[in-house]
Amino acid sequence: MTGILRSADATSPIGAERVLTSLVLFILVYAIVFSMGIYYINRLIARGAEDRAAEPPAGTPTRPLSSVADAGREILGSRPRP
Repeated sequence: MTGILRSADATSPIGAERVLTSLVLFILVYAIVFSMGIYYINRLIARGAEDRAAEPPAGTPTRPLSSVADAGREILGSRPRP
């Protein structure tokens, strides 16, 4: 018979205890990273918004695309129109 895989040939050489150890370590590392991220986000929330972040910088247009229109006028103004 060809093309049939026996169960004995399909098993992994890695033991169950090594698989369990790596799974526990992955869970532990991700739990630490997640908890540190939650801690950092909570610190940012507790600190609150800074006053200077609420105001737009000087020279910032109030309409988001108005600076694009100005740049387009500059580019198209320098070229002769057909």
